[in-house]
Parts: sequence; structure tokens; C-alpha cells
Amino acid sequence: MNLTNAVLTGADLSGGKLFAAQLTGADLSDADLTGVNLTNADLTAAKLTGAKLTGANLRDAYLTAANLAGADLSNAILSGAYLDGANLDGANPRRHDLIGASWSAEESAGWLAA
Repeated sequence: MNLTNAVLTGADLSGGKLFAAQLTGADLSDADLTGVNLTNADLTAAKLTGAKLTGANLRDAYLTAANLAGADLSNAILSGAYLDGANLDGANPRRHDLIGASWSAEESAGWLAA
């Protein structure tokens, strides 16, 4: 599914299946992505500010340079995700799976200390 640069601000996509979706540069600010399957999705440079990603499956997703500021990542699966250059300021890091995820230490040091 190609949703490159799509504007989905505030959309309710909860429970959706977006496996391997192309969401490069998409605006998902304040979207409800609760329980969404985004395994292998490309969210490079996507805007996810304030998005609700509770229980979302982001396994092996590309979140390089994505803006996740203020996003709720409670119980999200981020194992194998690529988070290099991602903005995680104010994101809720509670109870998530980060096994095998990659990112730059200086970019997320404050987030992981929260």
C-alpha cells in the first residue's frame, strides 16, 4: 500500500493492517494507531507527533528521521525497528519491546532514561 506523503492527521486507523505499507513522509500527527500492524512499514520522515501507538506492532519498521514527539508508545513492539534520527522527545516509552531496534545513542538517551 503506497501512502507516501499522505495527510492522515487525526485519522482513526486503530486495529488496521498496514503490513509493509509505504508511509514515507506521511503526516499521522494525532492519529489513533492503537493496535495497528505496521510490521516492515516504511515510515521514514513520517510525522507521528502526538499519535496514539498503544500496542502497535512496529517490528522491523523504518522510522528513520520520523517525528514521534509526544507519541504514546505504551506496549508497542519496536523490535528490529530502525529509529536512527527519529525524534522521540516526550514520547511515552512505557512497556515496549525494543529487542534488536537500532538508533543513535545520543538521540534517544533522554527518552530511554524516562
